Amino acid sequence: MAKGFDSNSNKKHIPTTENREAEDQLSKASARITLEIAQAIEDGKIAEEKAQSLIVNGQYHELYDLVGLHEREELEDFEKVMETIKRYGLRW
Repeated sequence: MAKGFDSNSNKKHIPTTENREAEDQLSKASARITLEIAQAIEDGKIAEEKAQSLIVNGQYHELYDLVGLHEREELEDFEKVMETIKRYGLRW
C-alpha cells in the first residue's frame, strides 16, 4: 500500500490513528495469509503458478479451499489483502 498518498489522487494525506490501525491489521493479515499460501505451495497442495492465476482472476474461494483458509475472519482478511494488491498493482 502506498503510504501517505490517496489512491484516487496524487494528493498527500495524513493517516489517522484509525487508518493506521486498519493498515496494521491488514499488514498482519497479509503476512499470515502469505505464509499460509507459501506453506501450501511448499507442501505441494497448490502450484505457485496456479495460486497466482487464481489471485489474478479473483478466484479467491477456490484458493481458500486449496490452501485451507476456511475461517470467516481469514476469508475476509484474505479478500481485503488481495483487493489491495490488485488495486495498487503489487505482486504477490
